[in-house]
Amino acid sequence: MSDKTIKRVLRIFLGLLLTVSVVLSIIFVVKISGTDEREALMNAIEPVIDWTYCLLIIAAACAIIFPIIFIVQNPRKAIKALVSLVILAVVVLISYAMSDGTPILTATSATNPDFSNPSVLKFTDTGIFTAYIFIGASILLLIVTGVRNMISNR
Repeated sequence: MSDKTIKRVLRIFLGLLLTVSVVLSIIFVVKISGTDEREALMNAIEPVIDWTYCLLIIAAACAIIFPIIFIVQNPRKAIKALVSLVILAVVVLISYAMSDGTPILTATSATNPDFSNPSVLKFTDTGIFTAYIFIGASILLLIVTGVRNMISNR
């Protein structure tokens, strides 16, 4: 396939994803406007959540498939990609080690089993700590690159 054809297919696919997202957003806003009923709100949000799951699956598939294609096309540059993957794995393992599975005792913990399920709590903490680490690293790298560029441009 030529690059022009690939770009056209990707543009159509991304336009379709955007169109579906916008249409679902409009339908959601129309359904929830002027109502406070819990059942109506839940019925309005269900298609949006399902679409979010679809987008998450598409993003995960792309995150797996495209690096594999990159590694096959550029085996010498694969080392950098593998180093990035190892860094990601190390950060997730550190986050998992920092996470806590102690049940949360609240008024709603009796009705919501996720507050007392250690595996759910550990998984949630891992995601939160991973996000904190990557946000902190991003901010730190932005500052370092900015200072480096200021020094090198003098």
